[in-house]
Amino acid sequence: MGYDYKKNKFKKDSYINILLMLILYLMFSQIISIVIKSFLVKNMQDNSAQSVKVHISRLENSDYATDLANDFLEERLFTACQTVLNHEGELSNEFLEEISRVHKVDHIYWYNSQAKIEYTANDYLGWQASEGDPIYEFAMGDEKVLIEPIRRAEDSNIYTKYGQMKGKNGFVQVGILADKIQELTKQFCPQGFINDLVEQEDISYAYYLDNENKVIFCNDDIDRRTFELNNDEKNAIENSQVYYAEKNHLGQDVYEIIHPIYMGDMKKGSLIIMYTMESLKSLKNKLYIIALGLLTISCLIYIVYIYKTRKYNNMLNKLAYYDSVLGIYNQNYLERLFEEEITHRASVNKAIMLIKYKNYDMVRLNYGQEAVNNMLVKNINHLKKLPVDNIQFRYSEDTISVYLEDYKDKNQLKELSDLVLNLFGKNLNEPGRGSFLSISLGIIEIDKNVKSFIDLSNYIESLSRILETGKANEYVICDERRKEKFLLDKKVEKELLDAYFRNYDEFYLLYQPYLDLKTNRIVGVEVLARWENKELGFIPPDKFIDIAEKTNIIVSLGKWIIKRSCEFLKSLENKGIDDVKVAINISVVQLIQDDFVSEVLAIIEETKVNPKMLKFEITESALIDNYQLISKKLDLLRMEGISVSLDDFGTGHSSLYRLRKIKIDYLKIDKSFIGYIHSKEKDALINSIISMAKDLDLKVIAEGVEEEVQKEYLKENNCDIIQGYLLSRPIPDEDVISLIKDYNKTGEK
Repeated sequence: MGYDYKKNKFKKDSYINILLMLILYLMFSQIISIVIKSFLVKNMQDNSAQSVKVHISRLENSDYATDLANDFLEERLFTACQTVLNHEGELSNEFLEEISRVHKVDHIYWYNSQAKIEYTANDYLGWQASEGDPIYEFAMGDEKVLIEPIRRAEDSNIYTKYGQMKGKNGFVQVGILADKIQELTKQFCPQGFINDLVEQEDISYAYYLDNENKVIFCNDDIDRRTFELNNDEKNAIENSQVYYAEKNHLGQDVYEIIHPIYMGDMKKGSLIIMYTMESLKSLKNKLYIIALGLLTISCLIYIVYIYKTRKYNNMLNKLAYYDSVLGIYNQNYLERLFEEEITHRASVNKAIMLIKYKNYDMVRLNYGQEAVNNMLVKNINHLKKLPVDNIQFRYSEDTISVYLEDYKDKNQLKELSDLVLNLFGKNLNEPGRGSFLSISLGIIEIDKNVKSFIDLSNYIESLSRILETGKANEYVICDERRKEKFLLDKKVEKELLDAYFRNYDEFYLLYQPYLDLKTNRIVGVEVLARWENKELGFIPPDKFIDIAEKTNIIVSLGKWIIKRSCEFLKSLENKGIDDVKVAINISVVQLIQDDFVSEVLAIIEETKVNPKMLKFEITESALIDNYQLISKKLDLLRMEGISVSLDDFGTGHSSLYRLRKIKIDYLKIDKSFIGYIHSKEKDALINSIISMAKDLDLKVIAEGVEEEVQKEYLKENNCDIIQGYLLSRPIPDEDVISLIKDYNKTGEK
């Protein structure tokens, strides 16, 4: 069951990936084609709209230019006519020629009252206007002055602008040829615009329609009579809408755009532009060829890539999920297995067996890593023979985890545990000559309470901690009570971490006083940390201290306690209480930190307290396990004046030799011994502890004193100091200060 890195899924996955790649590329090329076509069509639409704006601008410029030209010509005609009339009595052909040169006009004629030319600066002398001619009408009419618009002369077919003005015996006519104004305005006319349009590469046809839908301008090379509108085009033109459509026109596929043409509020007609579709089709064909080429190249690159990276991927898979030393999976794969398969097998019994090797480091140092590895491999081979489905994982260097599946019940789990202990027992000492290597074993079932791999990891981690202190060659099967404890421990651990980031705002200190039996005065207080958590409520010190030590949070928490304790000591000094020591419990985890002594000295310097009024209490077990390192740290502290007390004496295994070697000031008898004192009868054990302490020149503190008879017995047997409920429970700072003042003042409670 489960994923095997040795199984090659490469081919299947590769074929699927190649097929997907083909589909994606075909879809991609089609999408690109659609996008390009849409872009080109949009570009055609935008260009047509811009062309309409240009044409309208040209029409407006044409009208404006024509108006300017007319105004200019009319002024010149009027001036020339007035000059001739001013010299009506001096008229001659030569005189009119001179006037023509001076005023820059093209024609000057003098007509008599019968509309016959008598003098001229040009030809046509003696020409007689007949009835119906504009000149004849002017001669016979009542108008004195007439400036005509540009018109084509009947005799020469030349566009000319004329002006007439009557004198006493006839009238003068002055004409200016309209060639120059025609040159100026013809560039703005619709035909010129149409010619410019069809010169563009993508435009095949252009039509200019009047408001009657008649073609008045179009390509010079087509017959405008062949143009017809369909119903959709007619409706669009009638409603003055912009119209877009693909169609076939004169045997060519085109994209047609129709725009209404307005000058101000007046509709002048409609402009039809037809773009060729050949370029678009050509671009689409090119795109498909490019896409096919890219697809072929990409597939070849992909095939080469996966071929070259096949071994590399297998190697990465091994590194990620496999322990090459023992030939089994690692913890990373357990997570993958849980997420992919274990969670989906709800109907099957499942469990994790944890096998932790005792004295692993010592055996490795004595016999070498290779010998230990060989023994572990033999043990793992035994696991493969278990009568239930199982997969082995390397949880840590000294721990193997085994996933068990499809067992019957808890009784079979117990049988499996006994079987593993027996099988492993045959090989544990194989490295040679009594290695003292043993195992402790634990099992936790994966049930409905295990909802995620994080939950499972928390259970395994907690079980591992239990096995560290568990007895050798025994097993533990976690029940619901243990699981609940695991979960509570994780919650406490999480809240401890949160407390660290909030500077331990939920923590507070209480103080329990010490009483000197000789002077009957309070000579010290022990600082006790308490925690009231908003989620979990009151958490006992033994609970959070244990977890804080295992997670190393005790380093930060301990520093916080030392600083608050020094601040309390400073408050005692400020109130005139300078003979009461403040005792602080120090964890072994704090003591072994490289910077512990410097951190303590920095706090003392910051709070300005007298270090001689500080006392650090360490446990007997901490001293035994870390004797050499701790001894050096304690010597440095005592050199600064800080007293040292050995706490809970009698519960460990301190030798008299070590007590002589280590520099301590106080020896504290554990309360479990004091509880046996119920009378003044001799207690040999307590008396021997006191006697030994005196021989070593140590002061003796007895904790847990709750009865008067215990106090009297200890006093009579030379104990120096007592601590316990008989004197006071742990109380807040203000209360303990009041108690110290009252007690030390009167000498009695």
